[in-house]
Amino acid sequence: METGDPLLTKKAPNGAFKALLKSAAVATGDACITVPDRTGRPVAQHNGRSMNASRVVWILANGDPGSLHVLHRCHNGQCLNIKHLYLGDHDRNMQDMAQAGRWDRGGRPVVRGEGHGCAVLTEDDVRSIRERADGGASMASLGREYGVHWRTVDKVVKRETWAHVS
Repeated sequence: METGDPLLTKKAPNGAFKALLKSAAVATGDACITVPDRTGRPVAQHNGRSMNASRVVWILANGDPGSLHVLHRCHNGQCLNIKHLYLGDHDRNMQDMAQAGRWDRGGRPVVRGEGHGCAVLTEDDVRSIRERADGGASMASLGREYGVHWRTVDKVVKRETWAHVS
């Protein structure tokens, strides 16, 4: 039984990502370095362990920080630029979250919208869905088009989710 073209060669899927991590570890520029076409905090494998990509960048540049957290000066959780990273303990991480406004009224961390690691939709998608639903498009058809369940579309339209997007 044949399973595919034996002459077809594929590039390693994470090759470009690994190269980005290595270049971020020696970055000299001041701009944020982010992974194209990814939402949320990027995750990488290092020595058989899955961890935040910013931690991998720190390890590549400076060695294992042990129990310390790798924090972001720029408050951009997607940024991998080594110049934007520093070490701190859990309390410092919580202080940074509060200063950056990533807490809700109940004192819990807030991660919403495109910044959430499980987000499928973008803010532009949400605006388009609401506009098209107002124009009469069905929840089911919009769900199929955007790759989400119709109930997800319904919650977006009713502003039960993505309420921060106008």
